[in-house]
Amino acid sequence: MSRKRTLEDSTSEAESSAASAVDSDAEEREANRARREAARRYLESLQETALSGRLDATETVEDETVDAEAVDRENIAARLRQDVLQTRGKVFRNLAEEYRQDTPAPMRTLKGPNYTPTCVAFSADGASVFAGFKSGDILQWNVVTGAKMHTFVRGHSDHVLCMAVSPDGVHLVSGGKDKLVHVWSIPERKLLTTFKSHRGPVTGLAFQLASRTLFSASTDRTVKLWDMEQLAYVDTLFGHQDEVICVDALSQERCLTVGARDRTVRLWKVPEESQLVFRGLEDAGGRIDVATLIDSQHFASASDTGAISLWGMHKKKPLTTQYDAHTAGVTCLYSFRLTDLLISASDDGMVRLWRVDTESYRSLELIREIPVTGTVNGVVLNEDGSKMALAVGKDHRLGRWNVNKSAKNRIVLVDLK
Repeated sequence: MSRKRTLEDSTSEAESSAASAVDSDAEEREANRARREAARRYLESLQETALSGRLDATETVEDETVDAEAVDRENIAARLRQDVLQTRGKVFRNLAEEYRQDTPAPMRTLKGPNYTPTCVAFSADGASVFAGFKSGDILQWNVVTGAKMHTFVRGHSDHVLCMAVSPDGVHLVSGGKDKLVHVWSIPERKLLTTFKSHRGPVTGLAFQLASRTLFSASTDRTVKLWDMEQLAYVDTLFGHQDEVICVDALSQERCLTVGARDRTVRLWKVPEESQLVFRGLEDAGGRIDVATLIDSQHFASASDTGAISLWGMHKKKPLTTQYDAHTAGVTCLYSFRLTDLLISASDDGMVRLWRVDTESYRSLELIREIPVTGTVNGVVLNEDGSKMALAVGKDHRLGRWNVNKSAKNRIVLVDLK
């Protein structure tokens, strides 16, 4: 009898293993199909771009007939090379000097709810701007006219704390004090799904450059990865000893996070399942509040004392620290992707634009100051860097400290060029 049960158990295990193998094969086939479909759509988009900009086949230039097909191939090849370099984080531009001006920058205020705005993001094409508020609202405005385009309803039940727009411009993701990550369809203006894995408020969101991978940070001390193609959970990263209040991503499967009072910035190498830990200097502040990637080998961080530090991935100490960057704690630090332009904002009422010395990464040069009354909770530039959006409020996005009663809750658009 015992032998019979053993045979039955073995048969059941074999059948279960076979079923699992079949399921695994099916999942692999489905993943391959999704990758082929994504590649097909990508190549079609390149073809459409080439067709929209090409010369007519019969057009002549200096009495020579232009081969439209050859132009298409050259345009597509150039676009592919550019995309590959951008994905790898190897396209770098020195353009900070273009922002050096002494004249006041033109500003416009966008009308929204009378609650503190906590975050701001441009659409992928730069035509509209999104903002989240402590009321739980998410609004969208037209950048040119300043008119409100849409309010995303049935979203967060508490403060919206962070947001990000996917590189393809399809998804807007928002994180809140209610511990949720909402995924919205921008074209359809509706909620697609909600990620519920975090056990604390969601404080940071970032997309991997030129991909559909999303990173989310939380006060539960974890960082989570999400597949936006499948709208599914991927992994959880552990290591911080305090609340994770900031996350940034650039290329490859890596992200940069800040652990507030554990005074560390961590670079997570997801495929290798490893992390690099960078500890802030004792004289540069009691906590690190924000950090941003400059390129694949360097990043900047800022502290609650107003100091800004530049780091290299191969050194455990900062390459340089600007101790007097601000006279109060830095609330925002934004790197214009793969350029030498760095933007910081503080409770001291100043938004400052810096030129990073990209020869040595050992100096910061102040090139412009923009005075703003209130706490700047969000800074972002549009794709071409001509406009800056600021989320300005009476208090900090994560709390009610340093309340500025003379400030107004508002979204500000600044013309930088």
